[in-house]
Amino acid sequence: MDPVEPLTTVDRYYLAWTQYLHQHGHEPRDAALSQHLAENGMTGRGGAPVSPSTLRRYLPHFRIYSAWSRHLDQEGETPTPDQLFSALAGQGITGTPYTPEKVAPLLADFPRRRAALTAHTSSRS
Repeated sequence: MDPVEPLTTVDRYYLAWTQYLHQHGHEPRDAALSQHLAENGMTGRGGAPVSPSTLRRYLPHFRIYSAWSRHLDQEGETPTPDQLFSALAGQGITGTPYTPEKVAPLLADFPRRRAALTAHTSSRS
């Protein structure tokens, strides 16, 4: 069995993003996610809250990963960039970060993230 990589900082941001989404019923904006992270003990350099501008760049990735993971759960197969684009558009999520060309390079890290998140979740049970 291959060892699972530990959660990255961005994986932890994603976990906080999903926690916020479940608690509030909507996605956090960058400033709200920064505050949520700080309230849960995750800070940036020097103990200051993680900068909203740092988090802002990850928000599209979190939406894309969430759609990727949902497709994998529902269909039992890894979605193509075109399938992800369609799924996101179906949720009203459109724009430059969500084109198949922009989504494709992100897909390489998603299996690692899923394995790390799964291992993290099962170790907490």
